[in-house]
Amino acid sequence: MLTALAWCVLEQVGYAVPEIADMLTKLREALEPDETGECSEGDVQFRAEGGQLIIVVSYAGGREWRMTRALPD
Repeated sequence: MLTALAWCVLEQVGYAVPEIADMLTKLREALEPDETGECSEGDVQFRAEGGQLIIVVSYAGGREWRMTRALPD
């Protein structure tokens, strides 16, 4: 469900299909289970700031993953 939602958000923002696919691959990797095979609960945020899209995945315990891309023209 998150992949479908993220696709819609990125498409609405105006990214091209190859960029969306690349971004979603990276997001899926960030959400993969850890080395113990467990998935940590976390929050996903999409923010536009200073001409950039910022995607942040925050996990319990303070671990964080983020990706930043320039917003399309």
